[in-house]
Amino acid sequence: MTETKNTAPTILYVEDMKDAFMLVNIYLRSGFDVLWAKNPKEADQILEKMDINLILMDISLQEKNDGFELAQKIKVSDKFKSIPIIALTAFALKGDKERFIEGGLDDYISKPIKKDSLLDTINKHIIT
Repeated sequence: MTETKNTAPTILYVEDMKDAFMLVNIYLRSGFDVLWAKNPKEADQILEKMDINLILMDISLQEKNDGFELAQKIKVSDKFKSIPIIALTAFALKGDKERFIEGGLDDYISKPIKKDSLLDTINKHIIT
């Protein structure tokens, strides 16, 4: 019996709300492996252990370090700076998208998340 390798891209979703993770996981599970980090510490641990193709980042985490700060930290790391980071956030005021992109994130999706928009945005950044 031969073992087949899973070739699905791996996405890390940094999100402190379980129901938000569950929804995104349902949207993505047919084409991606989705890992969940509830806070920056868990995200750091997963990044050190796994090969991640893309990060979905909630901006409002309930930790001292919010998602925007974590994304900026990742983007200055030589080891992880090439990983695309997409903000998934309820911040949807005029100028928020520009602020996040200027701050180093690669893209932005406002909540509530629509499946087609999520898939289109991810596919812009992952070559399968």
